[in-house]
Amino acid sequence: MSGLEPLAIAAVVGGSGATAYGQIMQGREQSRAAQMEADQLRTQQQQIAIASAQDETKRRNDLTASLETIQAIRAGRNVGSGSPTGLAILDSAIEDTSRTISAEKLNYATRSDQAGRAALLSDRKSYMSLLSGDLAAGSTILSSGAKAYGISTGNYPISAGRA
Repeated sequence: MSGLEPLAIAAVVGGSGATAYGQIMQGREQSRAAQMEADQLRTQQQQIAIASAQDETKRRNDLTASLETIQAIRAGRNVGSGSPTGLAILDSAIEDTSRTISAEKLNYATRSDQAGRAALLSDRKSYMSLLSGDLAAGSTILSSGAKAYGISTGNYPISAGRA
């Protein structure tokens, strides 16, 4: 024994404690970053849902305006509103707009779903970051305990010349 064992044990324990604390803090910061990302993705999901409703409302308003214009033109020309041609024109405009609205709603729903799924993954990443930091810190502490025990029993070299 060289007499340096208590100093070596203190250095191992102190260094490992600092490393473990750093690993826990790193895990917490990564968790906070992932949680912020999840919150942003949820906000994006809500914004997409709002944009979808606004888009549908605008398209329905545009359809109503188009139908009113068609009817006004037909009335101005003294064409009956109940004629088969007139009804076919109105039906065609309604069907075209309805298909467009359905397609756009599906696009918005897909984007909203993707944002929601990404938020769930970020939530998971947040949890796993905390767990990873804690496990790494625990591993560091156990390793330092083993080193300290080895030093105290003389089974762990503390100098370059000792094998």
